[in-house]
Amino acid sequence: MKGRRCVAVFCMTAMLLSVNEMGAGSWKQGELVAAAEDSVWKEVPENFVFSSGVGAWATELQVEDDGSFTGVYHDSEMGDTGDGYPNGTVYFCNFSGKFTEPLRFDECMYEMDLEELNIEGTEGDSYIENGVRYVCSEPYGISGGTQFTLYTPGQPYELMSEDFIWWVRSIYGNEDTDYLTCYAICNEGTQDGFVAYDNPQADSNDDEYIFPNSDKEYLDQQDIAYMTSEGIQQAVNEIYARHGRVFQKADVAAYFASKSWYHPVQGKTDDQIVAEFNSYEKANVDFLAKYL
Repeated sequence: MKGRRCVAVFCMTAMLLSVNEMGAGSWKQGELVAAAEDSVWKEVPENFVFSSGVGAWATELQVEDDGSFTGVYHDSEMGDTGDGYPNGTVYFCNFSGKFTEPLRFDECMYEMDLEELNIEGTEGDSYIENGVRYVCSEPYGISGGTQFTLYTPGQPYELMSEDFIWWVRSIYGNEDTDYLTCYAICNEGTQDGFVAYDNPQADSNDDEYIFPNSDKEYLDQQDIAYMTSEGIQQAVNEIYARHGRVFQKADVAAYFASKSWYHPVQGKTDDQIVAEFNSYEKANVDFLAKYL
């Protein structure tokens, strides 16, 4: 797990143009203070997400110590159906790339360029699988800009653009502070914002369940804030799997077959399973289904 401490304050030996004079959200000019000998990325969390909070779409980044990254964008439109794809449409993009080494501009602000961006497939290409149309898209949040800003915790909101703050608050929540409490990356060309987050599944000591207490507690938006639509669907499957549902898709069946608690009941129908749901399970299935 990478360190989560704030980057140390460096002695500033160059004259810098004030952020207040430039206006938040514009690409900064002026002499930059060189970064430390060790990469700043070593101090930054690995996982970032760009989304409008809870919803069917998100772009996720995994940034390495050298600034290279991999990412995936997905957007599910289950109402977008047609001949051959009655189960809806999924827009997706798998991509990779690299940021240049961030150069420190202010106490909690670093500037960097998008050095490399590689996209799998061709935008607009599509195929149909299991009644779903999959359409190759652009990497939303990364596309549309070549200059980026890395903010560290402590950056005052008043020194950032309103558009970027909106994205940060949508993802991270409206905290009662006037400064950033997390790491964030801003696409200067679009003012789209990625926010760092902990991967709860990576840190969990319970690998057997996605939601161990979904039959005892009500789920809320915070529980699924950074989950993909695929992960949310699997959480729904998990509630059914507790009651012995037999899954036809090979990958889903294999996933639950690896869980010690799963005991499939041949011939058991979904109606029978739903009749067995307690109040928590009923509410949680309904809640999760809203985001598919």
